[in-house]
Amino acid sequence: MKKVLVGMFALAMCLGLATSCNQKGDANKAAADSTKVEKKQEAPQARAIADIVKDAKEKGANWSVDEWKASFREMMIAVKPMMTKMADIIEQIKKDPTKADELSKLMEDNADFEKLMDEYEAAANASENGKKVSEDKEFEKQLKAELGIPDL
Repeated sequence: MKKVLVGMFALAMCLGLATSCNQKGDANKAAADSTKVEKKQEAPQARAIADIVKDAKEKGANWSVDEWKASFREMMIAVKPMMTKMADIIEQIKKDPTKADELSKLMEDNADFEKLMDEYEAAANASENGKKVSEDKEFEKQLKAELGIPDL
């Protein structure tokens, strides 16, 4: 599951870097302003990703499969706003490559995302039950569909 999220993040980063040099001046300011407006409209997350990772590292070794599934659900809910934004920006870039600065800004604002996802995956894989849930592709697919998280 983490590999999918990190892969989507890396793909988005590559797209952003490939086209970010094309924009200058007022276009950069407009993209930054629109990103700020989007942040204000975003609903606050129930828990921060760092808190979810901390719990998984500290308590995950004793969790059952159901507790790991609940944790994965919570993690997916926490990353959903970013993944949705990323999917929207990638679609915009496909239509208009000058929108790449928005993706770069999103990546900058979430610079620690990949590190946290690595830590979460390590915690899951350190536990037999966590590893079962992490490798359960059907659960991941079902969870994404239920939560409305786009595939990148």
